[in-house]
Amino acid sequence: MADTDGLGSLAFFNPSPIFAALSTDKARRILLRGPNRIGKTRHACALIAQRALDSPGSSWRFVSPTTRHVQRVAGGYLAEFLAGHLDRRSYYVYKKGWNGGRPKEILLANGSDIELLSYEDPVAAHEGAELDGAYLDEPPPIGHLGATQSRLFDRRGQLIIGATTVGAPGAVDYLREMVEGDDPTPKDGRTEHTSG
Repeated sequence: MADTDGLGSLAFFNPSPIFAALSTDKARRILLRGPNRIGKTRHACALIAQRALDSPGSSWRFVSPTTRHVQRVAGGYLAEFLAGHLDRRSYYVYKKGWNGGRPKEILLANGSDIELLSYEDPVAAHEGAELDGAYLDEPPPIGHLGATQSRLFDRRGQLIIGATTVGAPGAVDYLREMVEGDDPTPKDGRTEHTSG
């Protein structure tokens, strides 16, 4: 049996078939549409963890609707996937989040970092350093979207937005338009735009 100490569960993560293509998708903007509890958040955490590990010194961002969600839910998935790859200054505390719920950044041993933010944070908190990629969990307020998008320009980073569409008709139309342009045809619950 192979030695798996310190690998974290990412080494054994097998994406659901519906999300398998996401790991190799290079589109600059992606909108993941689907109902609750199908794994959008977990798969996004696996994707960010893998990309942060594969690109030493890179910067990533995960944004959730609430601080509690980003620290406990997304943070819990990231802790699971990144076990064995953390910088000694980063740690996860069950039910409190990363670094005891204080600093909103995960530091990896390879020099990469992952910011954990929420829509409860002021828009100014979403400005700052350049990013290689960001995942916005659920449709963001316009100010938060703009602040995150502007962090992606210089590095031509990828923006992925997960959107629960059940019970919210029309709630993601502006995101679909941003990603697809004038094409109103859904593409298997996932839309992408590769230009610009």
